[in-house]
Amino acid sequence: MTDDTPLFVERLAALLDVEKQLLLSGQLDALDDLGAQKSVLIDQMSRNADLVSAAQGAVLQRRAIENGKLYEAALKGIRRATARLQDVKSVLSELKTYNGRGTIQSDGTGGPSVSFKA
Repeated sequence: MTDDTPLFVERLAALLDVEKQLLLSGQLDALDDLGAQKSVLIDQMSRNADLVSAAQGAVLQRRAIENGKLYEAALKGIRRATARLQDVKSVLSELKTYNGRGTIQSDGTGGPSVSFKA
């Protein structure tokens, strides 16, 4: 930004950069308090829109859109991981074997524990 850039614009730009780095590094838990900070800065920007140039607004908008895409990718990854964990849980909760005809049959034991008797 330039020397005539309002402080709230510089802070918002810096905050968007921090947000991007946290998203890229997978530190999603650190994103919690950024939303409130962004809201305050965006509110300041709205109240002082005449101090923000079109170019500055376009840069901030581009950064926010990029971060939005990173949020979407993170959410997609979380959903995939959750689905995979459910698959693993399903495998552990039910024993499946083949019967004499070669088809899968469920034992329905409810867990990975097996008892052996001699």
